[in-house]
Amino acid sequence: MILKIARFFLQNRAFSWFLLVLILGGGLFSYVKMGKLEDAPFTIKQAVVLTPYPGASPEEVREQVTDVLEESIQSLGELYYLKSDNRAGLSKITVYVKKEIRADAMQQLWDKLRRKVNDVQNKLPIGAGPSIINDDFGDVLGVFYGLSSESHSYRDLEDQAQQIKKEILKVKDVAKVELSGIQNRTIEVNVDPTLLTQRGVSVAAIAQAFEKQNKIVDAGAIETEESRLRVDATGSFTSLEEIENLTVVSHHGDYFRLGEIAKITESYVHPARSFMFVDQRPTIGIAISTVADGNVVNMAAGVKQRMDELQTGN
Repeated sequence: MILKIARFFLQNRAFSWFLLVLILGGGLFSYVKMGKLEDAPFTIKQAVVLTPYPGASPEEVREQVTDVLEESIQSLGELYYLKSDNRAGLSKITVYVKKEIRADAMQQLWDKLRRKVNDVQNKLPIGAGPSIINDDFGDVLGVFYGLSSESHSYRDLEDQAQQIKKEILKVKDVAKVELSGIQNRTIEVNVDPTLLTQRGVSVAAIAQAFEKQNKIVDAGAIETEESRLRVDATGSFTSLEEIENLTVVSHHGDYFRLGEIAKITESYVHPARSFMFVDQRPTIGIAISTVADGNVVNMAAGVKQRMDELQTGN
C-alpha cells in the first residue's frame, strides 16, 4: 500500500508539488491567524470566598460566618477540600476542587459556588457580608497603560480611569480591565475642640455615632485625634450629606447633627496603602486581558486605536 502511494506521487510530480505548496501555504496562513499570547492562560482550580464582618473577633467570624458558608459549600460534588482563615473582621475560605474537573467546566462550577454562597447570605449575622468570590487567578494581563497628569487632581484621574475602563471593555477581544494603584478614600471629620466643649460633645461620642449606624463601620478603621477623626467608610455611605446628618449625643443628652459641630471632607488614606508613580507623578495603572482564544496582537491594536481616539476627544 505504501509503495503504491509513493509510486503515485513519483509518477505525478506536478500534483505532488501542488499538494506540498498547498500544505505549506495552509500552515503559514494558520500560523499568522492563530491567537498569540506570550504568557498562555492556565486554569487554577481554586477560588477564594471573602466575607467581611466588621468589629467581630476571629472566634465570632468562625462561628457566625465561616461555619455557615462552609456548610453550604461542602454540598458541592466537585469539592476537593476547604481551607479557612478567620481574622478580626474577615472570613477567608479557599475552595479547592477535584483535579479531574475539565478546564472548560470551571466557569459553570464557579457559578454553582456563587449560588451556594448566595443561598446562605440571609443566614449571616447583621453587618456581615456580602461575600465576594474571586476565581480569576489565571488571567493574563497582556496590555498595560499608565494614566497620569500634571494639571489634574487625583480624583479627576480616578474618574477618568473609570471612564476609560468602560470604553476599553467595548473593544473587540477585551475580556477584563483592572485598575491598579487606586488609593483608598477616607472621610475626615474636622472639629473645633472649643466648640465641642461648649456643646458637651466628645470626639469619642462622634466615633460612637459612626459605629451605631446600621451600615456598620469597622471600629478599627476610625482614627481619632484631638480635633480630627479619619474614617475608612468606603461603601458605607453614599454621600457627605448622609454623614453630616448623623446624630451625635452630648453629655447632657442633647442631640446634634454632625454637620452642625464638624466640617466633613473627603480625602485619601495617608500614607497610601497602594500607589503607583510614573516620572514621579501619581499614576493609575490600566491592565487589560484578552478573551479566551483571542488574538492579543489584534486586541492591543484595537485598544491603542481607542485610546488615541479618547485622547483626541472622540
